[in-house]
Amino acid sequence: MYQSNDVGAGHSEPLSSGKGYALYPTYKDSSIEWLGEVPGHWSIRRLGSSVDCCINGIWGSEPDGHNDLACIRVADFDRTNMRVLLESRTFRSIAPNNRDNRLLNKGDLLLEKSGGGDLKPVGAVVLYEHDLAAVCSNFVGRLVVSVGFDPNYLTYLHSCLYAMRLNVRSIKQTTGIQNLDVGSYLAEHVAFPPLVEQITIAMFLDYETAKINTLIKKQERLVDLLQERRAALISHAVTKGLDSSIPMKDSGSEWIGEIPAHWEKKRLKLLVSNEVDKADSAQIYDSYIALEHVESWTGKVRPEKGKDVENEAKCFLENDILFGKLRPYLAKVSKASERGICSGEFLVLRPLSGEIIAAFLAHKLRSKEIIGLINSSTFGTKMPRAEWNFIGNVEIAFPSDPNEQSSIVNFLDRETEKIDGLIAKIRQVIKLQKELRSALISAAVTGKIDVQQASISTV
Repeated sequence: MYQSNDVGAGHSEPLSSGKGYALYPTYKDSSIEWLGEVPGHWSIRRLGSSVDCCINGIWGSEPDGHNDLACIRVADFDRTNMRVLLESRTFRSIAPNNRDNRLLNKGDLLLEKSGGGDLKPVGAVVLYEHDLAAVCSNFVGRLVVSVGFDPNYLTYLHSCLYAMRLNVRSIKQTTGIQNLDVGSYLAEHVAFPPLVEQITIAMFLDYETAKINTLIKKQERLVDLLQERRAALISHAVTKGLDSSIPMKDSGSEWIGEIPAHWEKKRLKLLVSNEVDKADSAQIYDSYIALEHVESWTGKVRPEKGKDVENEAKCFLENDILFGKLRPYLAKVSKASERGICSGEFLVLRPLSGEIIAAFLAHKLRSKEIIGLINSSTFGTKMPRAEWNFIGNVEIAFPSDPNEQSSIVNFLDRETEKIDGLIAKIRQVIKLQKELRSALISAAVTGKIDVQQASISTV
């Protein structure tokens, strides 16, 4: 196992500068624009020279109890650790004559050939390290590693190429799905160290990235705890109020529980309207909001400007409440700060009178109790969604005094802003750690640093 001196792990200088790690004695021009100089003894070869072949996967048919095999999908890719996850296995019936060359072996690389999107382009590569008899799906290709190459090292190399988006220039897209031109991608030229050095670099990266990943997981867990604290804060304030000394009463609803004695209950449809105008396809609106533009639980929005109108798009006004009705997005609730249009997958709720203020209602609809209740009503298989017929009949408890509602809103805005500030700082740390990990991998597999000087100890 590697024992690091931790010099590079905490270094603020670019890893490619060589500071914190040794440089190779001699370098040569690789004649590859993106790569630059490489160690003098490394060989410049096609990426495809590291694999014997790329074998297309197969989706097979519905399980029949006789020819069933685990089928590895892109959804099973652990992109952080560059491995295959088997936590949620998918089984398909694969006829014996369709298994030739498709059964996976330890040390195979799996290449994502179809799928992807603008933020996560197709072309990710992971390593298969399991004994489970399996094939890969038709969106994945099996790369059989050639003799003289270390599969673990190649996984890091592909990760580097993906991070720098070298795969993007081999993407063909004529429909909504990206397809990787595998021949074009494997024709890219890279620099390879000798096999022993590949193994050494991979061991070094295993050790160093594991430490970074541990730090990232701890920070991500802290974010989760803060988000739980935020959700609990909102739920308590909008169901119990701010004064713990006031008398309580039974709400009459099991899911609501006790509420302040002076609060009242009403069905949501008596407080808000769900009837809004559809967007005019002849216009271009300044603000368009889709589900992906709204941050879960906070309601913060990054609208798209100058969006052409899509089918079923809805108009909204300032102070309208946008409520995502698809099950994965139920917690996406936002109070509009300006006029605009939104995706048809939002409910647009407009307060009917001054009985309930929009900001209080937004917090109320974001509470875990209401989200849980509405989630239980969703239906559908591919994209389960909630319907207004159910949501409109949900009873909510609230103080009849608008001033008390405003006090709760001011308290929540102030306290959640503090929590959001902490989360933002932690996320920045996570971002920097991920950048460090990516830079370390890139520097090692492109020969910008020589990691062979790190000490090795066996345990």
